[in-house]
Amino acid sequence: MAELLAKTSAAVAVDEDLTVLLEWCNIESVSGFTVVIENAGGGSAGDISDVQIDTSIDGGVTVLTDQHDGVPAVPIAAGKASVGTFTETAAYVRVRAKCSAGDDTIVKAMLTADSAVGRICTLADVKGRLVDSGTVNDIVINTIISGLTVLFETHCERSLLLNAADATEYYTGRGSYLQLRRYPIVSITSITESLTYDFDGATAMIANEDYRLVNMGLFIAYLMTGQACLILFD
Repeated sequence: MAELLAKTSAAVAVDEDLTVLLEWCNIESVSGFTVVIENAGGGSAGDISDVQIDTSIDGGVTVLTDQHDGVPAVPIAAGKASVGTFTETAAYVRVRAKCSAGDDTIVKAMLTADSAVGRICTLADVKGRLVDSGTVNDIVINTIISGLTVLFETHCERSLLLNAADATEYYTGRGSYLQLRRYPIVSITSITESLTYDFDGATAMIANEDYRLVNMGLFIAYLMTGQACLILFD
């Protein structure tokens, strides 16, 4: 499997209660996925006693819990990692873990997938055109797909594909119009300015007063003041 999409968790404190390591990740896997669980140690440095891989078709509204019982293999002792490889396709995946009663530790997780998200085409698309039913060329084909996606987006200076997740971008003042790197824009969640980059302490701008979308969502008409700005949008 060519692992073109990767999601990595921060270090997460885990105790005897199931704890989310990776919240619902949109992977749209086309030929399975891989989960790596690392017990980094910390607290009582207890073993990871259970890992649960949950799947969903709609980002958590409809949920199938603990779909792959026993994979990755547990217990996972401090300083050790366990890998689980799944051949099933999935749209959304959530990863959770826990320790035995009275124990706790620090856990990291990584999720990788041969994914249809963020690619100009899928492995299946190319193999269908080539009438290739084998797997010997899969890694080469996936490498070409990934390389061409980067080449096209670099030349166009923008992301070409729709991303189901919300996006966050940072800019400095550059005039009265701003074209984001990912467009067209569906909606703006917020735009915040700050001379000191303290966006948490700044007041969000007001839609249709301080800014508005123009040209079918291709641009933001925006009174730029030379400050740095944080834009959340989808």
